[in-house]
Amino acid sequence: MHYNTFLFDIDGTITDSTAAILHSLQDLLLSEAHQSYTSDELIFALGLPNTELGNHLGIDGWETLLEEYGQKYYEKYVNTITIFPEMEETIELLKYRGCKAGIVTSKTRNQFQGGFGSLPCAKLFDCVICTDDTQFHKPHPAPLLDCMTRLGGTESDSIYIGDSQNDMLCAANAGIKGGLALWGCYRAKGIEADYYIRNPSDLLAFI
Repeated sequence: MHYNTFLFDIDGTITDSTAAILHSLQDLLLSEAHQSYTSDELIFALGLPNTELGNHLGIDGWETLLEEYGQKYYEKYVNTITIFPEMEETIELLKYRGCKAGIVTSKTRNQFQGGFGSLPCAKLFDCVICTDDTQFHKPHPAPLLDCMTRLGGTESDSIYIGDSQNDMLCAANAGIKGGLALWGCYRAKGIEADYYIRNPSDLLAFI
């Protein structure tokens, strides 16, 4: 299959933000919930939706706590975030060959601007849908369909690249193909995807 509309998640897909996520989560849990965890103990949190994370942590009102304080701690570690090798060059080549590139993320617009939005490669994307841009959120198809529509993509020519089961469910619910980014996925075993992609440059074979 060939595609010309490439939609991406951010964390674990475009950026290696593992350190920022884990350290900011540690700080938040210690300062606001008075719970102490090591980075290794929090690895399970990578790729989990906020609701599931709150259930695992057993914290009532977790999503509200995260909304009020999460960005404050995350911004302390923004300088540790890096773009995965080959990713920026791959997106540039996709664009050069006439493809459209968009982002569908669970970050709020403020979180996006405070992290990824400040990186030079952010300008490569033709459309960015954040969690506060739509009423429903991943794995509901609404944000993905919104981005696809704005880019003029169709179900048959669009693909969503992400690192989690939530991302792959979102793609399936939207009726498009999902590619699992193995380079940033911590729990690939058991995740159902249309494609399992080892390196960002492998995406060039899809055009």
